[in-house]
Amino acid sequence: MDEKNIRDDFIIGDNDFKLDFKTCAEKFKIIESKTHDIIIKNEFSEKLIDKIRCGIFTREILRELGQHSVSIYEYEFKKLCDEKSLEIVDEFKILKQTDLYNDNIGLNIFDESSSDCYIL
Repeated sequence: MDEKNIRDDFIIGDNDFKLDFKTCAEKFKIIESKTHDIIIKNEFSEKLIDKIRCGIFTREILRELGQHSVSIYEYEFKKLCDEKSLEIVDEFKILKQTDLYNDNIGLNIFDESSSDCYIL
């Protein structure tokens, strides 16, 4: 049950009980899931995307790109890869199929008519 050995971060003595909160917080997550950040290509992010294609990765560019990104789960990432809807530049993942994203509803990678519809 304690895969990450969080119990080891408890210090228990005769009348002493301490917890290393920082270490426990770093180890513990309620939901363990790998996510991927996807950059949404739009009129505001296009110039920034061009810079990362040229190998320019400044802190300001990365911060700005974060405002044009969404996080998706592994199975969603796999679906986008299978459909060749992503461009991968170094560690950056860029949505090529821009019709999957709508400013009002977000990223919709599943057919709305299916029961698997999921909007991010």
